[in-house]
Amino acid sequence: MMMFQTLARVMTSTADTLKIECAACQRRAEWPRTQAFEQLGSDACPPEARHRLRCAACGARRPRIWI
Repeated sequence: MMMFQTLARVMTSTADTLKIECAACQRRAEWPRTQAFEQLGSDACPPEARHRLRCAACGARRPRIWI
């Protein structure tokens, strides 16, 4: 059985942060685990999270994300 990655499965420690970087303007943001879960949902998979995020500075979509 194949298990898909979700934020809840990847962000297991309260110290984990979701790092976000805009591909267009290189603006960076870091969200703690609680904020990532509030904004995206704990069951969000990486492609879904990328699709939902937009840069606050330039408005570009589909940033790079990593934990």
